[in-house]
Amino acid sequence: MTRLVGSAGDGEKIIKAWNNFSFKKDETKSKEDFYFFDVSFKGQTGFLNFYVKDGDVRDVTIDLDFQRPLGSYNDPTLRSVATKIFNSL
Repeated sequence: MTRLVGSAGDGEKIIKAWNNFSFKKDETKSKEDFYFFDVSFKGQTGFLNFYVKDGDVRDVTIDLDFQRPLGSYNDPTLRSVATKIFNSL
């Protein structure tokens, strides 16, 4: 079973197994151009958030009970995940 561990490449794992990934926007934490989601991937649960400026997804962070949250500065593939979510809204 593919498990996310909080390291580079996790975004690619999510994209490749998109049917195993779910997200729900948290309306209470989301503000204007900041989006916050409760997410799950193959039994792991946590959050993903990102900022959008001029239609461009930036500063993605995901935490599925990792030792520390994973940001797009360490895993640029998270931007693809967030962009796919943003485009579905």
